[in-house]
Amino acid sequence: MARNKIGSGSFGTFVVGGIGILFWGTVGVFIAAVFLIVKPVNEVKRMPGEDDIKPGVYYVEGQRSGIDGAGWVAKRNELISETPFEFTLNEQEFNQWSSLSFGERRKELMVELGKAKIEPGIPLFRIADDSLQVGIPIEINGVGENRQIILQAVGTFVEEKNRGFQFRPDKVYLGSCRIPNFRGISSLVVRSLAGVMSVPEDVRAAWPSITTAQVEGDVVKLRRL
Repeated sequence: MARNKIGSGSFGTFVVGGIGILFWGTVGVFIAAVFLIVKPVNEVKRMPGEDDIKPGVYYVEGQRSGIDGAGWVAKRNELISETPFEFTLNEQEFNQWSSLSFGERRKELMVELGKAKIEPGIPLFRIADDSLQVGIPIEINGVGENRQIILQAVGTFVEEKNRGFQFRPDKVYLGSCRIPNFRGISSLVVRSLAGVMSVPEDVRAAWPSITTAQVEGDVVKLRRL
């Protein structure tokens, strides 16, 4: 596959589209946005105490593995079946599913723009305080110093007419730059990336049949009547 091709539905299209969004603003806003995008975030396993918080944007990683994530396969099978169900998913289950679903897919999405190579990492989920966080590291190599920029979105599920339950972000950051939700820009960014990453077909086909999708504390509750 030609990785330097920027075709419809590709990660390259998403990258170029993101650059276009930035150009909607003035030159000054564009320069400030680029500076914030490449400014590293504070990556932590948990938020520090109030006295230890540093200036800048924080990114709290979700838990990647553990015995609490072992039940995701059975729950996925319930989801793609046609039978009623009710269960909860924790972040370990989300992340084990994500690792197996997107591990190979992300390699196919590497983009080459001249000497630059841009490759998305595996989505990492975190669930806390009635909110779902999705974080995607984006590796940029070949342009000066190699960098990792994290796209993170925090939100919950809302039911939309004719579309069922959809993830709606309250906050979206690309690096240390907050993407405004003016005219739904931040939601558009998240949906575009979700389309590029391609959720497995069986899960995507079953999702509209869900009658309840909500974040409660540190779990996501799903139900189909």
